[in-house]
Amino acid sequence: MAHRELDLAHPDSNRQSAGFTDEERQGFSNLLARGFTDTFRYIHGDIAGVYTWWSQIVRTSKINNSGWRIDYWLVSNRIADKVIRSEVIDSGPRQDHAPILLDIEL
Repeated sequence: MAHRELDLAHPDSNRQSAGFTDEERQGFSNLLARGFTDTFRYIHGDIAGVYTWWSQIVRTSKINNSGWRIDYWLVSNRIADKVIRSEVIDSGPRQDHAPILLDIEL
């Protein structure tokens, strides 16, 4: 599920797609409102073009970076300031998902 328009390459053409419906996005917003932090956005702000999933149906989607950010590390707001890194790791040209890394100093 991609939370914000910023989290996918083509939000306008995906408004009714599973993973980007208004209801799903609202559900994620509800989690954030209940005291959780999206660690990637906490560290990187509104950076665009960083995705964790690319369609394998369209073989050029990863090459063109036409993806979605659907993988998240959420932490309690109480420890958000302990997050040191939240990164997407390059998985190479043929992968549909990229692993994500979270480094917290507790």
